[in-house]
Amino acid sequence: MSDRIVIELGANAETIACIGIIGVGETRWITEADLDEMPVEGIGVIVILHGACVATHSVVLPDFVDSKVLKVLPGLMEDKLSTLGVPRHFALFSDRDAKQGTRLVCVVDCAVMDKVIQRVRGLGLKLQAVLPDYTLLSAETGEPLAVKWTGKTLVRLEDGTGFTAEDTQASFMVPEDIAVKPLEQTGWQQLLQRAEFVEENLLQGAYALRGNALAGLLWFRRVAVLASASLAIWIISVLLAAVSNQEHADSLYADAEQTFRKALPEVSRIVNMEAQMSRAVAQTRHQGGGELFALSEMVFRAVKENPETMLETLRYDSETGSISINVSFTSFAESERFKDVLQQAGARVTEGGSRQEASRVFSEINIERVE
Repeated sequence: MSDRIVIELGANAETIACIGIIGVGETRWITEADLDEMPVEGIGVIVILHGACVATHSVVLPDFVDSKVLKVLPGLMEDKLSTLGVPRHFALFSDRDAKQGTRLVCVVDCAVMDKVIQRVRGLGLKLQAVLPDYTLLSAETGEPLAVKWTGKTLVRLEDGTGFTAEDTQASFMVPEDIAVKPLEQTGWQQLLQRAEFVEENLLQGAYALRGNALAGLLWFRRVAVLASASLAIWIISVLLAAVSNQEHADSLYADAEQTFRKALPEVSRIVNMEAQMSRAVAQTRHQGGGELFALSEMVFRAVKENPETMLETLRYDSETGSISINVSFTSFAESERFKDVLQQAGARVTEGGSRQEASRVFSEINIERVE
């Protein structure tokens, strides 16, 4: 185990309240001036951030990978934020609960994170972790914990959430059934020594730790040239793929617009295809066209489950309450799977005819609901 430096910052994320060097079998408490006289190069720094700067919530989140969850968190957390329009950083502080999907989400202003990083860099140190001070209280006991130290009260609840507040505010915030334990200096220093064992870390997403990928290339020019060429090829391939995807998207949009105009010929101007179609479907349903809505939903669901299937035309017969569609497939087997999906959804399927053109199979299918 190598040495670690623990730095406790004040509520302004700049003032240093305490510095400790946690070594093997020994911990030394020093001042900021002592760092200039000590060989601390390469030692990792753990910053203990004042808990008043960080808010922790227990939130039910979708079962996505963490990188995707971090991207959607700003939208999911809007109703829990007191002010909007302020750049904020989000971090996940727990694994997903397999039963309920609950996660601990920490929120801190980006300005605070920037101050922390600048403060550590100004000392010439290497940042390893940033964590709120109340995470030093273990949540593994399953019981709420609360301690008081130098005018502030730290609370860690049984669900893992917590907060730090001034003593005057904490008297209104701490539940009555939680006993607040006053700490002496030695007790607080013992808590700071736990920092290296705390798994929570605010350095995620845009603030995640990143290595210097070019450092090794400076010593191997040939490898650097090869890596640069590979990078250039990769960039070109990504650009070509993006262009291809855009062309495919334009083609799909043109097909969708053609289908839209066939389904709603009375609409002269397309502004928002999805919204206009939704309004038309809702209006048709309101006027007694609920059968069209139900049958269309079956068709769209079946098309979605068969990626290679293309819906060419769709016609609704209000007198018979049925839909006639013209669909193309890559094979007759895919046509059978498409009809099976419709039948499983509760539709009566009648095939009018099939033909093969080039590499695709075109089928005319009549669909009506089974009574």
